[in-house]
Amino acid sequence: MNLLEKFRITFQVFAFAIFLVQLWEAFNHFLNPPVVQRIQETPLSNILFPVLYVCNQDQYNYTRGKELGYETNTDFIQGIVKSSENITWRGKNGLSKDAVSLLYSTDYTNFTNMNGLKKRVFILPEGECFKIDRFKMNKDLVLRSHNNLKVYIVDANKANNMMIEITDAEVDNVEIRPTEMGTYEGKRFLLSVELYDHKVHNGDTCTDYTKHKSSYGKCVENVIRSRLEKYLGCLPAWFNPEMKDDKKCTEDILMSDEMKEGYKDLVQKLYLREFQDHSTCKPPCVTMKLKDKKIYHKSSYLKYGQITISFQPEVTVYTQIKSYGLFNLVIDLGSSLGLWLGISALGVVDLIIEVIRIIQSKEFTKRACLRLFNHAKSNDESIC
Repeated sequence: MNLLEKFRITFQVFAFAIFLVQLWEAFNHFLNPPVVQRIQETPLSNILFPVLYVCNQDQYNYTRGKELGYETNTDFIQGIVKSSENITWRGKNGLSKDAVSLLYSTDYTNFTNMNGLKKRVFILPEGECFKIDRFKMNKDLVLRSHNNLKVYIVDANKANNMMIEITDAEVDNVEIRPTEMGTYEGKRFLLSVELYDHKVHNGDTCTDYTKHKSSYGKCVENVIRSRLEKYLGCLPAWFNPEMKDDKKCTEDILMSDEMKEGYKDLVQKLYLREFQDHSTCKPPCVTMKLKDKKIYHKSSYLKYGQITISFQPEVTVYTQIKSYGLFNLVIDLGSSLGLWLGISALGVVDLIIEVIRIIQSKEFTKRACLRLFNHAKSNDESIC
């Protein structure tokens, strides 16, 4: 073997080793692809509408609450009466049959909304509110009232009938409040909507609720409801104003100190908007953010407060995608085969066809048959 042949063999071994390294890296990229963010625009009509909560400000009557034995708003929500071991929403000595209506002063008689459907809900810690959804986002949403109102705009996927998650909201000062002169002002909010799709990167720790009949907010609400029923055997008097009364607690409830501590901790987290149970309800993979692009102020001499909310027609969607797929894998494999082994796609096909032909040939079949009989130490070769 001369020097050139040795060099050729050495280079072939080296080239094959490089090919194997690149093959390993290509498959590693394919199995663990890097994630990049794609930004695109979509019409407003293609997304799930956000939900609005309209709440009276300062609903709880602390003076009347102390008369019934509730030192604070939190005590009433928990059903804890001063100098009593029982959990109750009837006040001390059962003074009230309907403490919720006595302690929460709400007046929505002058409240009107142009666009959308509304329903009564009890939201912690605000109290009784209106939940507005299914409004047409291509039309202005107009809210009018003579009362002090606070408006929360929430991702529809997180909306429920008990607790507002406002961690993703960036819209502030959406409220109706009289001026010092007793008149009202009108505000117009132009909002932009952004959607973030994290399911590629966080697929194991989040759920794509767009493919489910339920939502994250509904899941959280069901978990809270089941835990309250576990502690109380019924539901608090303030729970969901539109729910039938036969499911609500009407009698005093006596529970152990350990159960009471767990119950108080649960309600405290609800009151502070800190309740989470990601083991049962994984957070949504697709989240919404709302941003105020512009706020217009009208004259401050109106007889009622008015909020007008409109949305930009296009939604910015941030989607995480895999930057390396099957197509990229084929390209990298083809490049490595051609560069280091001198094999093309056509060459691979020709090689496979040639191997099939050899296997199907009579000479190859006879040789294989003779090897088989020799291995079996048989002298009868006529069968081949």
